[in-house]
Amino acid sequence: MKMSLVTSLKSAMLLILLSLGLQSISHAQVTGGGSTEDFKRPSNPPVYHQPKIEPLGGRVKDRSGSKAGGRSSQTNGPGAATATGTQKGAARPAGNDPKANSGTPAKPAVFPKWGDIKSGGGISGTNKREPVASQSASTNPSPSRAENYEDVEDAIEAGNSARDRKPPDYLEAERVYKLATKLVPNDERAYEGLGNIYFDQHRNEEAIAAYRKAIELKPENPAAFENLGDAYYRLGRYQESIDASAQSIRLDPKPSGPYWTLTWATATMGQGETAGSMAQAFIYRWRPLFAGDPPYYVTFAGYLGYREAGHAEEANKLLAAPGKSSECKDQNWVCRLLKYLRHEITVEQLLSEANDNGKMTEARAYIGIDLALSGRREEALEHLRWVVANGDRTFTEYPLAKSWLIKLSHQPTR
Repeated sequence: MKMSLVTSLKSAMLLILLSLGLQSISHAQVTGGGSTEDFKRPSNPPVYHQPKIEPLGGRVKDRSGSKAGGRSSQTNGPGAATATGTQKGAARPAGNDPKANSGTPAKPAVFPKWGDIKSGGGISGTNKREPVASQSASTNPSPSRAENYEDVEDAIEAGNSARDRKPPDYLEAERVYKLATKLVPNDERAYEGLGNIYFDQHRNEEAIAAYRKAIELKPENPAAFENLGDAYYRLGRYQESIDASAQSIRLDPKPSGPYWTLTWATATMGQGETAGSMAQAFIYRWRPLFAGDPPYYVTFAGYLGYREAGHAEEANKLLAAPGKSSECKDQNWVCRLLKYLRHEITVEQLLSEANDNGKMTEARAYIGIDLALSGRREEALEHLRWVVANGDRTFTEYPLAKSWLIKLSHQPTR
């Protein structure tokens, strides 16, 4: 009887902790807004030296505490020994299929046949570049603890720990990961680690070089392709981002992360139907795993994509997916965007509540695109021009608005 009570109490505590964790993830996913800096983070979790669960984009130590050398492949997460994929606002339960705990099967992705990866690395004939050392890391380097590591597993773990510090010690992490590349030159994990810390620091070209090297060493790693797609996306190299993200899906279609990147990249490229189907694919993979608020922003991008492609019915179904507006939990902002796109509030009402530059960037981008799709070109141009001139460039809505401005500017005036 006592054992049964203890077991029940332990189970109840575990459920509470899991519930709190899921709520935390969902809240972060929503409140990050359209910003690529917050919405997708934490992404690119550490490169593990053995398989581990990756529910929050950080590290969960294995129960044994050993350093057994197995590897696995995360979406918000690179590494030969990472969990699978860079989950943009999503994470996978330990060892579970994304369809688990849901009666709705994951909808298969539908995207164009882009062919082989044109520039993702890991393909014969591609330029094999080494990661470029930063000036801060190469000029008069001070003595580092990295010099004390003789085992590649310890070096990689030290790099992870340096990145995990508050604030992260990127200089130390870079030195240790580079040491790991010298200890075992054909181990792709250290290059993934370098890609992660370069990406964290907005050293995007260096991140691309590191991820390409990791892919060259292990071409079947879906997480490295996904992270490469993220770096290309940040630089505005959208076709290359699409190619890399699509290859990540070919290698492992289950994680939700690459679909997030594909949604925004294809929407920005004017591939509306693909953007809509990628948003659907993301949502179907995200939904079984999280409690709380749905992924509104990727829904908005997919909705506008479907409308651009002339698929009004699919667009309305996608926008209806988050549920009733009255059930929206974040009453401060994201629900106002949802209400506007559902035409439940006016342009003036939405703009009156956009009380900072980020909100105004989102509001005017969505208003401009919505007006353009409604045939109100001149009104649309006013809002899109504001975004390009004054908007927050770190927001996914910024390049989307810019692409629409270019598109409308080349249309003849009626």
